[in-house]
Amino acid sequence: MIESYQSGVDRSMKRPLRALYIEDDPRDVRLYNHHLEQGGFDVHADTVVAVDELKAFLGSRNYDVILADHGLPNWSGIDALDMLRREGKDIPVILVSGSMLDSAGVESIKRGATDYILKDRLARLAHAVERALAERQARADRVETESARDLLASLVESSDDAIVGVSLDGAILTWNRAAARIYGYEAGEISGRPFADLFAPQWVEDIQTALLSLRTGAAVARHETLGMRKNGSTVDIAVTIAPVRQADGLLTGAAAVIRDTTDYKALREQFFLSQKMEAVGKLAAGVAHDFNNLLTVISGYSSLALGQLDETDPVYSNIREVAKAGERAAGLTRQLLAFSRKQILQPRLLSLNDVVASMDGMLRRLIPEDVVLETALDPALGMIRVDPGQMEQVIMNLAVNAKDAMPDGGKLRIATANVEEAEGLEGPAVLLTVTDTGAGMDRETQARIFEPFFTTKGQAGTGLGLSTVFGIVGQSGGAIRVESELGRGATLRIYLPRIGANDDATGANGPLAGSATGPTGSETILIFEDEEGVRSLVSRVLRGRGYHVLTAANGTEALHMCQANAAVDLVVTDAIMPPMNGARLTAQLRGLDRKIGILLISGHTDRTLRREGVLSADVAFLQKPFSPRALASKVREVLDAD
Repeated sequence: MIESYQSGVDRSMKRPLRALYIEDDPRDVRLYNHHLEQGGFDVHADTVVAVDELKAFLGSRNYDVILADHGLPNWSGIDALDMLRREGKDIPVILVSGSMLDSAGVESIKRGATDYILKDRLARLAHAVERALAERQARADRVETESARDLLASLVESSDDAIVGVSLDGAILTWNRAAARIYGYEAGEISGRPFADLFAPQWVEDIQTALLSLRTGAAVARHETLGMRKNGSTVDIAVTIAPVRQADGLLTGAAAVIRDTTDYKALREQFFLSQKMEAVGKLAAGVAHDFNNLLTVISGYSSLALGQLDETDPVYSNIREVAKAGERAAGLTRQLLAFSRKQILQPRLLSLNDVVASMDGMLRRLIPEDVVLETALDPALGMIRVDPGQMEQVIMNLAVNAKDAMPDGGKLRIATANVEEAEGLEGPAVLLTVTDTGAGMDRETQARIFEPFFTTKGQAGTGLGLSTVFGIVGQSGGAIRVESELGRGATLRIYLPRIGANDDATGANGPLAGSATGPTGSETILIFEDEEGVRSLVSRVLRGRGYHVLTAANGTEALHMCQANAAVDLVVTDAIMPPMNGARLTAQLRGLDRKIGILLISGHTDRTLRREGVLSADVAFLQKPFSPRALASKVREVLDAD
């Protein structure tokens, strides 16, 4: 049988109470309700008399308290206690009996009852319920507190940062796993030792001052410093210290959060380096176009003049020096654009072994006799897609840098290998390793070797060798890593994406064309160039090679000349000119009913040309500055290809 009771008294004045009565006497049920109402409760009660009914109600409803008759016809309140324990229910149970010996009451308490009351003393029922509810709340609060404490301890232990508890007198009290990882001490080894022991000697005084300020309740903001490990080595760290107080506000100690900033500082240094390189790169790109036009004219006319003079002529040596200066200036421009990743690349599919092997003789002539050159080339090396000329420059610069690091002789080793994974790259790679046995570098030098204009060679160095390597490798989709110690030489590792056998072998700008069949010809060539000096030079060079040359200073004139003159075989045009650039002119020429060869020339950077959309795989390109012979060879190459 199941009965329910709901108080009719104004609920807003009383505490709600959800009760379950295990009782077979309705009169006793009314007494329970009466005394609880008198005690200030708004009672919602269910009544059961059979054990099966009790199971059903416990499974479907939540109760604040259970009042159980100690002795029912077929079962007792003790049986109800056992059932609650088996079900894992934390519900206060108060046993009620008409007559119960003290020993029975004690036994019920042992079995889990909150209290027991004789039916002729129900006046204290409300008080017993109050106490039972308070004890239940206290148990819940303890569980919640312990759970929160366990969660906090778990968070502290799982943190990647060291979290250290410190007493007011500066002794270490607590120590998490991250602290053990960073410093090398286990908790038992470090407990009780001075907090200042965790810092490099030059920072101990600052830390002690910070601990003193904590006694006033002041926190210590993030401070970057050096930590001292158990093995005596140092580690870059950032530490934040905050005061710890009790609930009543009493200051009891401090909590220090210590972060290993080694990786962060390395990333920050890389970011600063990239900013410097970007700044110089923008400067280089900004002057590249005009500078390359000037160098084209200087180098071109110097070359023409040298070809017309006898070597015994007094003027010959002067012009030769001008030509050399032009070549050095062009090389400097290429280096500036290389490290800033703005130079024009002409990649092709090749084996790095072939590049190293082809340079063997030149490298052996480059290094002194007291430096031994050793190569270890993997015969199964995979293919890469790079600009062969730029890759030769990489190897040359690394070899020169290694040679300079071994003034008293040593060994230079160049090796290649396949690797399946490389930091910073996705997929398999080809590894180029250059190792020397020279003086090596400290950490500060290693952090700066790829900076433009940074050099350890004094006036003898330009500071562009390794920065050029850095730029070429980056623009080729690769990565570079350096390892070195003072007195133990240096190793530079270059990782380049390995190309599969089924991948496209042409690269972004198509395959490199074969050698020109000859530097002369008789075809008609139209030159479209707005820079008068360059236009005159190109005209003179090509006329001297036997070609019939036409010139145009703007795109409209060039297009009209091609439409009117069916004999035009090739157009040599600057890639970017207002209002019609080389790309627009190319599109117009391809609309004609005959095929005309096109050769783009430009002093602009790769980034500018691609932004303007003038570079494509099916259009020939020649970067300024160029020599007369290079121009003639490229012209012949394009004409023969058409």
